[in-house]
Amino acid sequence: MRAIILYIALLMAGPLYAQNAEKELNAHLQHIQYWRYEYSAEDTSFPGEVNQDDSVKNANRQLLQYLLSEGKRKTELLKADIKLPENSDLKYVTSEDKKLRIYCWDIQAGLSTHYYNAVAVYETNGALQTTVMNEVPETIVESTPTGYMYTSVEVVAGNGGAKYYLPFFTAQSVEQGVTKGVQALSIKDVLKDALVFGGSAIVKYSYDHASNYDFKKMKERYTIHLEKGKLLVPVVESKNVTGKWLVYVWNGEQFNKDKSE
Repeated sequence: MRAIILYIALLMAGPLYAQNAEKELNAHLQHIQYWRYEYSAEDTSFPGEVNQDDSVKNANRQLLQYLLSEGKRKTELLKADIKLPENSDLKYVTSEDKKLRIYCWDIQAGLSTHYYNAVAVYETNGALQTTVMNEVPETIVESTPTGYMYTSVEVVAGNGGAKYYLPFFTAQSVEQGVTKGVQALSIKDVLKDALVFGGSAIVKYSYDHASNYDFKKMKERYTIHLEKGKLLVPVVESKNVTGKWLVYVWNGEQFNKDKSE
């Protein structure tokens, strides 16, 4: 009887923990939102001097530190279905086995190019761990990497029972246009790059958005994706998507370039 009561209590606690995580994450997002869009020096007074840009940076730093610290002790930040507003600047993707989750968000730098912070929460050796996937530096210059907005994560089986995680991503900048791609990761004590693309852990391409957009169907014509053990990557020439594909075939250890279709 005691075991049944404990089981029921755990079932009821799950959604409650998820709700707490939702509240905490949303509070951090509202903090960023306030300083970027709602703060007005004319309407609000503080006891000390306030710099709006510095305050936005500080709010982003607090969210990143929250995920790094709380992700190590709160299972819900890895496994729970956390509800966020549809238009939230924060997104997360979770692997099917719930061993890896990546949180990423637009830091609201106030520039035409979007920059993203990202933190991974993962499970290894029965414990939760966290790591920074990208942290935008406080001073942004032309060469500063934008980071990525992660859109999904796939898992592929490797030889000898190995698992590889493939988070797909997108980014957009004035100079590069749209960038999409995939990163390969493995969890062996720690989360690390997996060099499965001919000595690299990443495949990406950049293109002009208009060249790949079907305005009648209101969606892109071609995009990188995984299909039956094959990674299909659009061919780009002079920033234009050609309609052809680069095909990479998975052999359990590497994605080998097969052919163009």
